[in-house]
Amino acid sequence: MIYIENKSINPSYNHALEEYFMKDTDQSVFMLWQNEPTVLVGRNQNVDLEVDKKYTKDHGIHVIRRKSGGGAIFCDLGNMQYSFITDNNGSANSFQLFAMPVVDALKKLGIHAEFTGRNDIIADGKKISGNAQYKWKKRIVHHGTLLFNVDPIALKNSLKTRDIKFVDKSVKSISSRIGLIKDMVDMDVYSFMNYIRDNIIDYYNIKEFRSPSEYEKEALKKYLDEFPELNDSEDETSHKYYMAKKYSFGLVEYGLDLEEDKIVELKIAGDYFEERDINEYLNELRGIRLDELKDIGLDIGDYILGFNNDDFINDILNIKE
Repeated sequence: MIYIENKSINPSYNHALEEYFMKDTDQSVFMLWQNEPTVLVGRNQNVDLEVDKKYTKDHGIHVIRRKSGGGAIFCDLGNMQYSFITDNNGSANSFQLFAMPVVDALKKLGIHAEFTGRNDIIADGKKISGNAQYKWKKRIVHHGTLLFNVDPIALKNSLKTRDIKFVDKSVKSISSRIGLIKDMVDMDVYSFMNYIRDNIIDYYNIKEFRSPSEYEKEALKKYLDEFPELNDSEDETSHKYYMAKKYSFGLVEYGLDLEEDKIVELKIAGDYFEERDINEYLNELRGIRLDELKDIGLDIGDYILGFNNDDFINDILNIKE
């Protein structure tokens, strides 16, 4: 594994750099980086439902869709992001595998950190890190945010609060759920970044440290268009039938159009994590009658991590009620 020192604070560049190391190299890479004020939207989320785009546009806050699943997050220069890019070993607990060296580093500072749920690191009951990942061929990107500090007003106003996301939680807002590492340590964000960097370097016994080369900076440009600004975009929301349901693996939102009980169009959005591109699955359902769903021979669990066919089929059959 090598450590790439990335000083960019441009979110599109930073994600394009991840994409370059994932797709154009076979190297194992660890990176720390920051974004200027940005909302990072999960791969399958509906931007209009998640982000107050008038606020983000008026305040010069980027809105970028990342390639990984999970939920929308606000980040700024008070926070930090980390990335692991490597070959995918197929571990069923890969989220925890990548998060554990970060948890260990936090514990050395006296922070009572633990990895919990599907993708969070918490301390004293508060979320201090969210993690996400995505796969391409035999490669994987795992990245996360460490909530050292954050602009609470921008956080609150950039992200829309949706009651359905808190049905199984004791808190009813994003801001009340998170904790800030700055309140737990006597450091500034840059000292903290250096501390995390040094601990991960020791954990993986990393011997090579460098900045992106001029070649790499040029090569990543072909991926920049994959991370456009979304402040002026509009998501498709005009389906005849709509339903949202919260599961332990994430929020699932359905948009369905039918003609004589045949599926004309089916869209699935949400903050779940994918095993494979869900659109491959949905394309196979066009033209299928609702009473034929149980016979299609496809397993949605191969596409959405943690989902099972019975729940999915029941949702579709009940969406009109």
